[in-house]
This record gives sequence, C-alpha cells and structure tokens, in this order.
Amino acid sequence: MTRAMNFRWRAAGGGLLMGVVAMRLLSLSAAAADLDFGGAEFVILSAASGAPIGDVQYTVSPSIAGHQTVTSSAHYADGTNDIEHDQFDVSGELPVMVAYEHTFYRWSGALFLVTKADFRSGAATCTTYASGQPNALTQTLEFPSDTYAGAALMLPMRQALRHSTNSSITMHDFVCIPGPRVVKVAAYPQAPDTWDHYPGNLVRTTIKPDFGLLDFVIAPFLPEMYAWFNPANGFAFVGGRFARYYKGPEIILTPKRARPGNVATAN
Repeated sequence: MTRAMNFRWRAAGGGLLMGVVAMRLLSLSAAAADLDFGGAEFVILSAASGAPIGDVQYTVSPSIAGHQTVTSSAHYADGTNDIEHDQFDVSGELPVMVAYEHTFYRWSGALFLVTKADFRSGAATCTTYASGQPNALTQTLEFPSDTYAGAALMLPMRQALRHSTNSSITMHDFVCIPGPRVVKVAAYPQAPDTWDHYPGNLVRTTIKPDFGLLDFVIAPFLPEMYAWFNPANGFAFVGGRFARYYKGPEIILTPKRARPGNVATAN
C-alpha cells in the first residue's frame, strides 16, 4: 500500500477534531492524482443562526513537477478573513499532503492566528497574536503516512466512501489544540438522508478525535465535525459543519450555486 493510500476504514471505534474548512474540489482524475478542479465557492453560515456570514473560494494551481497547491480564501461580513494553502505531491494514486499553512486575520488586517506544518521535515508551528505580539508554539512531529490537515481531510474520506459507506474511516489530522499535534481521527458515515442546506439524499459523516482509552476523558471537551457527501455525484463534498478554529465559532459551508433558498435555522 502506498503512503497516500495508507488510511483505513473499520467497523467500529475512532474519532476526530477537525479545525478545518472542507471542500469538494479535491476530486481524483481517472489516471493520476491530479487535483481535477477549476474552482469552487461556498457560502459560510453561522451554525447558531443559519444566517449567511461570509463566503470562501477554492482554487487549484497547475501541476508542476508532480506538485499542486490548493488555496482557499474566506471573507466574513465582520471584516475578518483567512487564507489556507495546502501543498500536495500528486505523482501517485492519491494526492499526498506535503505542507500546510492557514493564516487568520482580524478585521483590521492584523494577524490573529497562523498554523504551519511541513509534513516531510516534521516542523510544525502554531502562532497566536495578542496586541500584535506573537506567541509561537513549535514542535518537530512525526507525521504518519495518512496525515492530512484542514480541507485536505476530505480526500481520504471521499476515497473511502467510494469503497464502502458501512464502515468508519480512520486517518490522522494535524491540528493546533492549541500547540501542534497529530491526532488520530475517525469519520462515521450515516445512511443517506436529506439535509436542509443541499438537495438530494446525502451521506453525512460524523467526525471525532480518537484518543483510544482516553476518549471518555478527553472527547467531551473537543467538538465534533460533520461533513456531507453526495453519492449521486461520486461522493463529492457538498457541505460541512465545524469550528472555524480551536475554540472558535461553529460555521456551516454550503455550495454557493446549489444553496436551496433561504435557510432560517442551522441543522
């Protein structure tokens, strides 16, 4: 099994913390691991009220020497914004994540939070800013072969769903909680059902951190995430609900062009 495919799905157990923005744009081409996508836009809703509070757009760079970069740019009505860069080796069967950077800005343009990781060297830093002064937490980590971060977690999830929707999906996630950490995670697919924010019958996955025997102690303090996939379209990612960042507000993503009218409440 290649490094990129070294994730597994199983019948029971697992969990996840995902401080991420999810995306449908990470679809696989038939012949290679190229990120076969030209752009996608999502509406950002408040999970508390269901009201639109921003939007996010994803773009993918051309493949150069077997590498591609996915960039997301999110803008909020309160003036804050964030930018995520995900770098991949696309020379194999499934894109392999090699670097991750997510930068959050205040309404004034000042830095609020910066998360960085180099999956090859192991260098990882989580930096928060208060009154313009940085507080950086840095570690050198060992990244398992099935480690992803941010939006890229949708890659192994979508691939696993194409094989089976009856088993949980396990992988590793790089997060800042608040310092750098690699967390084992699991996603649990549910039977196809409707969702208020996208038409059709969708597969919802419940995603939680997996701390093994410590789940009983730690899991209650970490939020769950939900992601929705469309089985009628190759299990394309069509929406998610998650914390914007560690201990941040919960948001909902729904595709801009497929949003079914006005939604008054969050699911």
